[in-house]
Amino acid sequence: MAAQIVSTTDPDAYWAGKGGPTEPSYLDNYLVDNASGVILGVEATRARRGQEALAARRLLQQAQERFGIHPESLGADTGYGNGEFLAWLPERQIQPHIPVIDRRHQTRRAYTRDAFRYDPSENVYHCPQGQALR
Repeated sequence: MAAQIVSTTDPDAYWAGKGGPTEPSYLDNYLVDNASGVILGVEATRARRGQEALAARRLLQQAQERFGIHPESLGADTGYGNGEFLAWLPERQIQPHIPVIDRRHQTRRAYTRDAFRYDPSENVYHCPQGQALR
């Protein structure tokens, strides 16, 4: 396990870099009413995938508690497109307009789901080498 680098001036920041050197970073998350262009909430999170959806949940809950606002839909980028958050929204009658993160092409030399074959007569999957996975 690699040693984690901690900023001496901001230990809550997370080291991240997009196409350049890494540095202590945060992500900013905004909840905006598109009809009026008014920012309803802002939350900074550590620069890590997965933090965006947690921030969005808190922002939506705060907007409902503070302003009595219950959105019918929510648009966001792929950072918010994880399965758990995409399932959480419709449970609250909020229609998601969020692209799903598609990692099928990022295999890291591992087999993709398409490489496995399901045999319904045996109720098993077979790996690419033909071995049954029970």
